[in-house]
Amino acid sequence: MTIVSTQADSLPTFDPAAFLRHFTAVGGGYCINPNGQIWLGYLYGAEDRAARSWVTTIMRQLSPEQIDLVRDHAIALERNDQTATAETSWADQTDALNVMVDNDNALNARFMILHAQYQAEVDALPENISGHDRARLTEEISARLGYGVAEAEWDASVEAVSDARWKLINTPAPNKAALKWKLDYLLEDDGSGGTQPWTGLALSQTRADIERLLGGEA
Repeated sequence: MTIVSTQADSLPTFDPAAFLRHFTAVGGGYCINPNGQIWLGYLYGAEDRAARSWVTTIMRQLSPEQIDLVRDHAIALERNDQTATAETSWADQTDALNVMVDNDNALNARFMILHAQYQAEVDALPENISGHDRARLTEEISARLGYGVAEAEWDASVEAVSDARWKLINTPAPNKAALKWKLDYLLEDDGSGGTQPWTGLALSQTRADIERLLGGEA
């Protein structure tokens, strides 16, 4: 990438978005360096000399003020791209979590039915048998019904759902809708009229989201 000095009079009117669209369409390129400065130029080795000459001419028409406008617009474009990527990633993760929750609900329903059957058969065991026989028969009922396997499968699902949910909560919210999703979960009634006693560490990312997304609002 070559950098060309730009010291020309300002153009009468200037639209940085339109400039960048035209500039890249005719073979120009740009990048933002780590210091927030914009580099304009063309790729070395380009075969079209006329295009290179035209790109150079366009760059030399820019005033310092216009370069600043182009830089600000290019930075905004990068941020928009990053936001779009973050929103897509968030949507993909929430979709995956919703599938996991649906599966967990199905496993829970299946286990509850199995538990009722298991408990009914255990309760139906004769009262006058020894403790050893009761334990043996209880294990036989569990094995025949697949109770232990179903319980372990549901426990694993509950843990996986929790891990996926907290991964999202600890991921920066890309927008207000994502922040609302977090708050809806964190502030959900725990059944006692209150909420879970979350630790400050658990809420640190959500607090950062609130400051970033809502900090400037009344």
